[in-house]
Amino acid sequence: MIGAKTKFTDTSKRLLQAKDKAAFKNLRHAGFSIRKDVVGSFIRAKGPSKPGTPPHRHRGRLARSIWFDADKTEMVVGPAYSRLNSGGLPPWVGRMHEFGGTFGGGKWRTAAKTKTGKVRKAAVYPARPYMAPALERAKARFHRDWRSSI
Repeated sequence: MIGAKTKFTDTSKRLLQAKDKAAFKNLRHAGFSIRKDVVGSFIRAKGPSKPGTPPHRHRGRLARSIWFDADKTEMVVGPAYSRLNSGGLPPWVGRMHEFGGTFGGGKWRTAAKTKTGKVRKAAVYPARPYMAPALERAKARFHRDWRSSI
């Protein structure tokens, strides 16, 4: 009769910890990389940019409002409304550039009177996307980084 003894060491907890650590590191790296790409796509120039291209950078308030945040499971990148509003810009300016549409006036899409009694009409803005193209440019690189992270 032949006997054998085996010893099993459970390392699944260490593997899960390594996965969580790598995920957090990669998500933070991805968020910062996308933010850097977005801010770099704003060109300092006078006048509006052509529709379909990232908006021009005049004072830099939109670029300074781009923030990212990451935890173990998710990452968010985009213009922070509080940063836009404190810079004197309306909080919807980031969305206005990314998707286009009708903005301004008073109650979105209507005419409104200013303090002096003049009527301010809503304006139609063409889309000037800046977040979606940055994500598309980064997808292949992030896939490659995740593959060898653990």
